Amino acid sequence: TIVSPLNQIYNISSIDFNVSLNENASVCAFTLNNWQTNYTMSMFNVTYFNYTNSSVSDGNYLAKFYCNDTLGNVNKTASVNFTVDTLYPQISFGNRTALDNSNLSQNFIYVNISLTEINLANITYVIYNDSGLVNSTTYYNATVLVNFTNMQEGNYSYNVSAVDVLNQRNTTQTYHILLDYSAPNGTLIYPVNGNVTNITIQNMTVNVSDNFAIKNATLFIYN
Repeated sequence: TIVSPLNQIYNISSIDFNVSLNENASVCAFTLNNWQTNYTMSMFNVTYFNYTNSSVSDGNYLAKFYCNDTLGNVNKTASVNFTVDTLYPQISFGNRTALDNSNLSQNFIYVNISLTEINLANITYVIYNDSGLVNSTTYYNATVLVNFTNMQEGNYSYNVSAVDVLNQRNTTQTYHILLDYSAPNGTLIYPVNGNVTNITIQNMTVNVSDNFAIKNATLFIYN
């Protein structure tokens, strides 16, 4: 009987290999690569053998065991599948995501991520504005492109989290973006339209407004 490892995912690289027998044995061994490499197990007693491998790399494995009893009979039928996953999800924003602190004239937020994870459980996209949470959406597959449309003007912050089946979580940076798709408004206050004067020096007064901030204003004069 294979006591360990079990048919499951481990988040540690040190794995115990233990077998319990229903009769006396002289030697037991196992392999992780179909007998290309064999590991001879230590005898705890004549019916229990163990071995600890402290550096099993991440990946999926089929452990095969054999035991030789005192009469020379060999059993090579026992095996178990297991997985080692010690790495947290590797997640970052992709190159199609707007840079942090962007100011864009659009009504959508396009989010693209780069993700590396072989045992993904879910991905969550979260967006906030100045008032609080705007959207939180969780996907149970490797969704790496999301376009949030029909967004109101304003300041937003957003990030993406990935969780694996062992509840190991990683989160991107939090990016910030300003959506400002309304043009600024400018009104000429002085001189008034149609004004005729013999003064060659004129002061121009303009009232300029915007929903957020004015970067600059330029006055054009034609004759």
